[in-house]
Amino acid sequence: METIPLDRGRQYLSSSGRIITQEEYDAIMSEISNMGTGLEDAEQTRQIEERVRKLEFYLLMLVGFVLIFFMLSRIG
Repeated sequence: METIPLDRGRQYLSSSGRIITQEEYDAIMSEISNMGTGLEDAEQTRQIEERVRKLEFYLLMLVGFVLIFFMLSRIG
């Protein structure tokens, strides 16, 4: 697998065409490299998403039961 240097595109920019400074670029790259260390946050986010999905399922089931109840009560 080939690795692509992250600053490859910066060599084609002139000094007047730079969007960010070197210090800003270095800060962004260090933040990106630190993002991988947030495994606890990713696990917590996954657990929250799982709980929300369960809640959505239970609410859908409740709405279904209420609709069935109303349909049966209209028949009788």
